[in-house]
Amino acid sequence: MSLLEPTALAWLGVLPVLVLLWLTRLRRTPARVSAGFLWERACREARVDSFSRRLQANLLLFLQILAALALALALARPYLPVISGSAPEMALLIDTSASMGARQDGSSRLEVARDQARRLVREAPAGAQILLASHDRTARVLLPFTRDRSAALRALDALEVRQVAADGRAGWALAASLLASRPEVEVFLLGDQPPEAPPPSRLTWIECGRPAANVGLVALRAARDRDGTFALVVGVRNYGPRPEQRELELRRGGMLLAARRVGLPAGGRDTLGFRLPASGSDLLEARLLGSDALAVDDRAWTILPGRVVHSARVVGPRNLFAERALAAIPGLELTRSENPQGAGLVLWQGEAPWPLPPGVHILLRPPAAWRRGEPLAQAFTLQPEQTPLLDEVPLADLAVAGVTPLNLPPGSEVLARAGPHPALALVRQGQATALVLAFDLYRSDLPLSPALPLLFANLVESELGGGRGPVDSESVPGQPLEIRTLEPVWVQRPDETSVRLESEGGRAILPDPDRTGVYQVRVGEKVWPVALNMLDPRESDLTRRLPAPRWDLPAPHPTPPSQRFGIAEFWPWLAAAGLLALLAEWLVDQRRRRPGRPQGGAP
Repeated sequence: MSLLEPTALAWLGVLPVLVLLWLTRLRRTPARVSAGFLWERACREARVDSFSRRLQANLLLFLQILAALALALALARPYLPVISGSAPEMALLIDTSASMGARQDGSSRLEVARDQARRLVREAPAGAQILLASHDRTARVLLPFTRDRSAALRALDALEVRQVAADGRAGWALAASLLASRPEVEVFLLGDQPPEAPPPSRLTWIECGRPAANVGLVALRAARDRDGTFALVVGVRNYGPRPEQRELELRRGGMLLAARRVGLPAGGRDTLGFRLPASGSDLLEARLLGSDALAVDDRAWTILPGRVVHSARVVGPRNLFAERALAAIPGLELTRSENPQGAGLVLWQGEAPWPLPPGVHILLRPPAAWRRGEPLAQAFTLQPEQTPLLDEVPLADLAVAGVTPLNLPPGSEVLARAGPHPALALVRQGQATALVLAFDLYRSDLPLSPALPLLFANLVESELGGGRGPVDSESVPGQPLEIRTLEPVWVQRPDETSVRLESEGGRAILPDPDRTGVYQVRVGEKVWPVALNMLDPRESDLTRRLPAPRWDLPAPHPTPPSQRFGIAEFWPWLAAAGLLALLAEWLVDQRRRRPGRPQGGAP
């Protein structure tokens, strides 16, 4: 056994003081005598207050000594060495993304991670340096390397879940940097999503959470029709292994607009459509009633779009599905013409020229210069990429056929694949931007789902602008919110706190909005609402089986045996024993002070 605070043993100096007080205390017992000659005997007994008699065993003195000894040892913080998984330098990287707020058995995944981290801190070797960091979309060092365990425990207590989607690369990059720059550090990744690659030596993955059932919103999108009314699409998905039923409410400006019962099979999804009147508030909220493991994906908001007008021209043979999808976009005036000049958007339904004229284009048939074979008869399932153009576009699990193998030009971005082949691509060449469909639209599931009009609406809004003023009406938690203005900006968060932003170079940036809800952006006298939603399947899907704790990883670089031992402190037990001894001493003293008992109180 060793001591972390040996100077605290100076408190043992109170022990001789206690004994001295008991020795110098003169005790007298009342005595009655019936004759004078008996006084001599009473006085002789009173003088017999010898040293040996004063040192006779006394329960009160024993309890006081025991209490003083236990409390002094507790202040000295004794400990025993124990086997530890920690190195002399230890970095704790804790996931704080939205899924870490999922609750099971009365505690959240973050609380499980916090308990695991506390154990590692307490068992770390004496004098070990500890770093604490959190990661979700980005990585943040909360406490640089320190030997102060109390500071590390306080930093752990201050950790909170951020309503932000995780990006495993952020935590992985910080871990790799620490491993490369500090040869003796051991890194612990604590979270609910394991690293994509096998962890290297000196990096340990600790799971925090078990698979759980969850139902969440996956899409909320509104479009204005030509008559001024709104078409609303709400997507709900059941990530659990059992069928679920939930109540869906729609609120406009806080007032209940509609309610619908939604039944979902295991792992199933449902897309619901609503028609909204033109009049009323621009703020719309969808809410799933009931409870499940994760609450952050049960609510979503959208800002109903204002009226804006763009011209679009259709070139080539008719394609009913594509034209209807374009016609559903509010503010888009669709005409047919063989002359694409002067149009904001051009839909090429036949052979498109290459290079394309300046503007925004949709190509239903790729240019001949890109094709490297005939269309394939085989059917494929679409595999969408993570890209802003596909936000809230339900492409996953849709089937396509007639895929044409392509050699895309430089500067192309593949949006979705059909097997090994690009199925959707965004090509930028000079002043031309083209959305390319490399499959036969008539031989696909896209016309049977909301995916096609949503895809075209995203293209129009991202490339032509949606008439949203200085700020986009929807964003993603964790991504910087950009306000285009030359004036100072006030932003009110969903918790009603406000922050003032200064414009630099025509832009003001809210760097890290980490809560879902509606943000109010005020520029001058005008207020623009912005909705931030958690509609990310990576956070909502809590059913993925996590690996067992990875304590069987390859051993870290060799270290001296003494560095592989941690400490187990037991001062709380000593402090408790001292307090119990003081309580027992008080009870014994009170009992002796009762009438008819000899007085034997403490000095």
